[in-house]
Amino acid sequence: MGVRWRWWWLVLAWAGGLGAACTPGGVQNAGAPARVLAVIDGDTLAVDAGAGEQRVRLIGIDAPEAPHRGRPGQPGHRQATAVLREVVGQSQVRLRADPLVDDTDRYGRLLRHVLRADGSDVARELLAAGLVTVYPRFAFEEIEDYVATEQQARAAGRGLWQENRVARIGWLEAPEHVGEVVRVEGTIVGGRCLRRICFLNFHRDYKRHLSLVIFEPVRDRFPAEPDAYYRGREVVVTGRITPYRGRPQILLSSADQIRILPKVNPRAPAASYE
Repeated sequence: MGVRWRWWWLVLAWAGGLGAACTPGGVQNAGAPARVLAVIDGDTLAVDAGAGEQRVRLIGIDAPEAPHRGRPGQPGHRQATAVLREVVGQSQVRLRADPLVDDTDRYGRLLRHVLRADGSDVARELLAAGLVTVYPRFAFEEIEDYVATEQQARAAGRGLWQENRVARIGWLEAPEHVGEVVRVEGTIVGGRCLRRICFLNFHRDYKRHLSLVIFEPVRDRFPAEPDAYYRGREVVVTGRITPYRGRPQILLSSADQIRILPKVNPRAPAASYE
């Protein structure tokens, strides 16, 4: 095992211990047993839970996309898939449903928390290693813990959050960096908050340009009325750019992803000496 992989295992061992401690109910609430048949990508498994092969999508996380239908894979997809394969590949796991989440997604995949034999939460381990990001669109039981775990990974510069992997870009460059974790600089010129979602926009033509998205399950982590609070502010945003209907977006899970830049006073005129 090379140095890089030993490092990942140290991180995952640490995360696994915390995951067992933080899993609601521990092993006693561990769900149905299943055997992993294959790892499809960084957030999807093929398992046999007694009814033949089924696909399982891990609840609450989003991994970099693998190559699909001619589209190239996103940065970090190989790493996330390889580590998930090392953690659960061809092993026995337990699948736990979440009372706040639908049983299946629109593709027919089971939506489950996947737990190892010791009760540790696999998705949480991947978040702690910085290999995936929180998917905050829908509420789920462990969302507060997942968001905090991602914050720790981001602060520590693990995985996708490594400083030398995070490019600093202007918001107009966002389409060239889909799938990447970046720091985006620009001014929030507008936005809108609806019942379940808030948008913060860098351009009035938001249907073509980068938007920041805050979903209802994490909205209480941001200032009240985020659209009004951030409007007109120059900011630096750290997050992963994902595509949505042909335009780039960053899903935010915590206010520490948005840093408001201080206003720069106009340069004072130079002193005149006669």
